[in-house]
Amino acid sequence: MTDYRKFEALAREVEDDGEDDDRDKAGSDHEGGSSGSDTERHAAHIAKKAEIDQWLKIKLRKLFPPIDPRAPPELDSSDQVPRKVTDEERGVLAMFLAAADTGKNDSKSPHHRLILELAKANKWLEDDPGVVELLCQLLKLDRDGNNSKPGILDPSGMEEILLNGLNTLAAPSRAGCSKGYGKIYEFFALVSNPESQRALDMRAKYSKKEFAAEAIFDSMMPSKDDHEIGSLLTFSDWCAVGLIVVVFALLIYLAAHGTTLSSSPTLSAFFSSSSSPSGKGPEEL
Repeated sequence: MTDYRKFEALAREVEDDGEDDDRDKAGSDHEGGSSGSDTERHAAHIAKKAEIDQWLKIKLRKLFPPIDPRAPPELDSSDQVPRKVTDEERGVLAMFLAAADTGKNDSKSPHHRLILELAKANKWLEDDPGVVELLCQLLKLDRDGNNSKPGILDPSGMEEILLNGLNTLAAPSRAGCSKGYGKIYEFFALVSNPESQRALDMRAKYSKKEFAAEAIFDSMMPSKDDHEIGSLLTFSDWCAVGLIVVVFALLIYLAAHGTTLSSSPTLSAFFSSSSSPSGKGPEEL
């Protein structure tokens, strides 16, 4: 497990770099403005969190409609089940999405310090893969034409927010970081100061949101392991497979001993009688 007590120095370092980039993009030359910019940025996150929370509340009702106890259980077609967040967790997720958002056209950096603080206080964000699946399902729901109500984030803006949050949550596992709690810190430590080609590649994938794209693809095309595939075969399927194996084994045996069906009276009679509906050879019909 990653020791999150070490995250403060990394978060400050990454955050300072991000704030420098933001100030350069904004053309600000005001000295000593970092404290004010931090306050303004936090206030902006709080405001955006409230909007995202409203949006999530509406979409989650559609994603998880009330279940009729008299209805038959639904078959789950996905390998991963999306997490059903509580009201409190929904607020945490909304704040996480606000912190991970890079703005329109990626005009700003994510709030790394806030992301790490949220992950430290809410282990389920990293421990439960269902959070990634939940964001994938919300993206699909958003793209299916479910329009937002007036006063709430427009669909295109919310799609970018979901993609940024999904990219941050999906990146650590796909970059080879340790599973579960602490992986976001480990990933940020890897890409904030890349010292290898692998780290540079992971940083480039993160900036291009390729981790989010991979997570969406896996959600749409879930893989099936051998056990799941085997469980789909019926008894008759297994009998057919067994018969094919026996036939191939017999053909290999005949080839190894230089024997053909026509040269073996016993085998010839067996196959000719098996092919006849009445069990008699062609000469007896």
